[in-house]
Formats: sequence, structure tokens, C-alpha cells
Amino acid sequence: LRAEERVRRAWARTVLGGGGDDLTALNDRRRRLDAFWRALIGEVRARYPGPVTYGANFDQYMSVGFWDALDAVARTAYFPLSRYGQSGAAQLEAMRGAWRRIADRVAAVADLPTILLELGWTRRLGSTVRPYSYDRVEVLETAAEGAGLACVHWATQPEAPRERVVAMQALADVVASGGFPNLRGLSLWKLTTRPEHRAIEPFAAVLQPGAPYSPTGWPALAADDVDALDRAYIGLAAAIADSARGRVASWTQAAEGASPPPRSDPDFRIQPGEPER
Repeated sequence: LRAEERVRRAWARTVLGGGGDDLTALNDRRRRLDAFWRALIGEVRARYPGPVTYGANFDQYMSVGFWDALDAVARTAYFPLSRYGQSGAAQLEAMRGAWRRIADRVAAVADLPTILLELGWTRRLGSTVRPYSYDRVEVLETAAEGAGLACVHWATQPEAPRERVVAMQALADVVASGGFPNLRGLSLWKLTTRPEHRAIEPFAAVLQPGAPYSPTGWPALAADDVDALDRAYIGLAAAIADSARGRVASWTQAAEGASPPPRSDPDFRIQPGEPER
């Protein structure tokens, strides 16, 4: 640990330019970076007339100092939503509460439209505890009485594809109840048309030609029906995107008096023969 601390201190001195007062150097560096990004945003706007945003990490978007120069707050969506060992109604309610708190924190940063980037979870048990983890070993607090600990090796965790459907359902519930009022869009991490990708990509959600993608009825599905659970997962994401699209007109189209884009069928189907993604 001491060696790691020395390495980190040396890295910090290099980043700050070495010597002098560290706090002053840090503030100077922040001002330089802020000026750089504002200048770059200005150059982009000189060439591109549409909305401009910046993709921040889920745990660092609060530190971005130039949101006021942009049109939306965009950040990755690897937010922890639950405790290891939670299940059933308690897990769903915990996730709803987490999404509400996330929405409040985002709104407090800037009164701008919100975009969720890389929204998604692996198919592994506990994926909503540390959505960004998929191959390391970690010690997690559990939902057990007395907050016990569990050692988890993510790459060998058992398959539990229902958990990420619950997480998407929780977000859909919060959006439907008026939460995330500034949400304008999302990107789902990761979509594929090839089932064999599941073996190499833990985040993979498979698009299935000709199949219905209904966001309802999934609680009755078997826990190991991966194809059907993927369809429910994608269907819920589509429903959330539809809600967000319904708000886009006031952001990008109101000035032209255009109507919002048409909403998709809640039981939409990917047609056979469509290009693979």
C-alpha cells in the first residue's frame, strides 16, 4: 500500500507540473482544462448546428465545470443500484429508490436535458451492485442482517439475467411516475444480433429477428429463459426511450414547430433480414 501511495503521489506531481503549492497548481490545471474544453465546444458549434454534449463518467459528472456551455448532461450509467443478495420486491424497490436519487443528483448539477450513456448490466448475479465490474474480484457488502461481506469473482458468477431486467423495470417505473423529467435519450450497452456473442461479451443483449419485444409480462418468465428475458430487457429500454423521445421536441424541434418523432409499437418486432449490428 505504501508503494502504491508513492506511485500515486509521483503521478500527481507529474500531472500538476511538480513543485510549488499543490492546491494552486491543481486549480491552475483545472482552469486550463476548462478553457480548453470551452474553446473546443465553441469550435464544434461553429461547424455543427445541432445539440452538443460531453460524455462524463457516472462518478465524475459532478466535477465537470463546463456543463453551462453544453446542451445536455450526458454520462455513463454504471450507477450501483442494489446490495448483493437482494431479490424480489425488496430489490425492485431498492432500485427504484436508487434511480430517484440519481435523478435528483443529476438535476442538481445542471438544469439541462439528460442522456444516459452505456446503460446496461451483465447477465451475472449481482450485476446491479457494481455494473462496471465483470472480471475482477471484489468484496461487497450484502443485504444480510448486520451487513455481512461477500467475496465475488465476477467472471465466474452464476447467470442471473432477470436481475438486469429488474433494473430496467425500476428505471421505467421511475420515468413513468415523473422521475427523470429531463431525460432525453439513452444508449443501450451492448446490443448484438448474434447469440454466440453471449459467450464472449457479458453485457450482450441479443436482438432476435421476428420476435416481439414486449416490456410487460416478464415476471412470469423462467429464470433461465435468456432469449425471452433479453426481449423484455430490450422492450423496457425501448419504452424508456419512447418516453424520452416524447420530450425531445421541446429540445431540438420546437423552434421549427415540428412534431415529435412517432412513438414505436410497444410490441415492436425486428424484421428478418434486417442488417446485423
